[in-house]
Amino acid sequence: MLNIALYCNVIFSSGQVDWSFSPRVLVQFALATGLLTILYALVTTLFPKPWITASAVGGVFYVVSLADCFKKNSLGVRISMDDLKMVFNIADLWSPRGGQGAGMAIQPVFWLTFAALTGYVALLWKEKVHLPIGEGTRRAVCAAMATVFCLPFLVPQLAYAVFQPQISGYGEAATHQENSSPLGVVDCLIGSLYYDTTPPQSDLDYNYNTVKAILDGYEPTGSVPASRELPDVIVVMSESYFDLNRVPGLTLNEDIYKNLKRMQQKGTGGSIVVPAYGGGTSATEFEVLSGTSNRAQNNTKAPYNYVGDGKNLWTFQDYFSSLGYHTNFVHPYKSYFYNREKAFTAMGFDRLMFEGDLTITPEPYPRDIHMSDYNLFRQVRELLEENTTTPEFIYTTSVQNHSPYVMLSDSDRKIVTSDQLSDEELENINAYANGIADTDKALGELLDYIDQREKPTALLFFGDHQPLLDGCKRLATKEGEDVYSNLDNLTTEFAMYTNFADTLPSQKCDADGERISAFYLMTVFTRYLDLPQTAYMNFLTDCRESLPVLSARLEVTKGDAATAQEMRDKLVILSYDRLMGRRYSSTERDGEDRASRLYF
Repeated sequence: MLNIALYCNVIFSSGQVDWSFSPRVLVQFALATGLLTILYALVTTLFPKPWITASAVGGVFYVVSLADCFKKNSLGVRISMDDLKMVFNIADLWSPRGGQGAGMAIQPVFWLTFAALTGYVALLWKEKVHLPIGEGTRRAVCAAMATVFCLPFLVPQLAYAVFQPQISGYGEAATHQENSSPLGVVDCLIGSLYYDTTPPQSDLDYNYNTVKAILDGYEPTGSVPASRELPDVIVVMSESYFDLNRVPGLTLNEDIYKNLKRMQQKGTGGSIVVPAYGGGTSATEFEVLSGTSNRAQNNTKAPYNYVGDGKNLWTFQDYFSSLGYHTNFVHPYKSYFYNREKAFTAMGFDRLMFEGDLTITPEPYPRDIHMSDYNLFRQVRELLEENTTTPEFIYTTSVQNHSPYVMLSDSDRKIVTSDQLSDEELENINAYANGIADTDKALGELLDYIDQREKPTALLFFGDHQPLLDGCKRLATKEGEDVYSNLDNLTTEFAMYTNFADTLPSQKCDADGERISAFYLMTVFTRYLDLPQTAYMNFLTDCRESLPVLSARLEVTKGDAATAQEMRDKLVILSYDRLMGRRYSSTERDGEDRASRLYF
């Protein structure tokens, strides 16, 4: 009964009921039901009374099922084991719509399935149902069941064979394939463990010789003259930042993007296609930091979970370190979230600063429960001031404009109006817009600071993904369309700014005014700053000429289709290799040390 309820939740809550159950779906349903049965039996060793066991197992999976429905209907993605490992509060995954301003309405099917499960538990309690076997026999049976339950998870080859229906189904959902098969929450949790451990589809075989052949076609270019003072480099990935002016049906009554425009006009800028919507910050973060495509990594929203203890993870940290930079990562939030502490240690940053490591005394920010961008930029300024001997590379990930979006007082400005939205939808958008206005003010102060510095300084600013705002989603998404089938839903802005623009070869970057994938961004930035390019960076520049966008489901090509396909296959192989594969491409060439010439 529990598994039927879990399936009903996800099928009926989407509003698109699909009864086309294939043999594979029937097999996966049977497997999931079998696992729940074994788990139920195991829990009886702790709670001998069946009604207590049913309450415990059913309650946990039912709540996780609601989180899965929320992610599917709001974000276009399904729940995974990574989600459960990253959060300690179910509200981080889902909360009822209401006071927090960000959640999912309780739908009729949830009441029905909840009533059915509650009635079943009540019946077990009323009838005083008990297990017909003694405690010793029950423990022996449970031990045997535990062996059956754990064996597939302990032997990967067996898991791939036993859980192939779940792995295939979750792979379809994770890669946003149309008409993917129905999945219950148990199927998602199992499939998410294994679906992305194989190389993505490509006309090229994944092996050392393939990777070497691709990169042997490129050479490092450029150098830093001895007379040149390398600039301090700041990268700001701004939480949920994008331009509301791009949403049809919205009117902004004031300009809350003045300093973004200042950067783009006095510097350069454009837009990027990111691999996430409404969440999944680390997917964009790693695309930018590594120059690799998230699509080639099976659209994982938790790339850092592939980083183990003692592992090295090659990113642009290595690039700047090789140029003599002192490298910093600043994120005023919890170090464990997205496995960041382990991942950024593997990247080799000289200094990591999470919420407990900040050296400033934060000023209160009443609008948000998170650290304000004003405080974050104060910390950036302090890092720049304390080191005057070596150039600084500072990568920051902000948290200020994270959900929930709630108007706090009557003094909050009504920045956005629309005659197509409900009062609740407008209130949430206005709460978000007030936060963006605060970001713009803090950004302006950071630009003023950069302008007055004597030392060359460069800033890259961009948004990690669009926020989850029901009103914006409804206006921007056609009926029956998910967010990943429209690039506009996956687009955020970027801008580059320096206090030494008059000394650069070009006043604009070579992607000015264009829309490109996020994994190209750092290469475009370093080219704009006239810094040397590694072999891999030159490959990315070549790839961008024919394949400017490669997103979860869609791509944009230029010129010859065959060339675009060739570059796509190469990009897929290299991107997979650098995170999930054997990392052939992030080693030195034969006979050359790490500092002199890197595949990077």
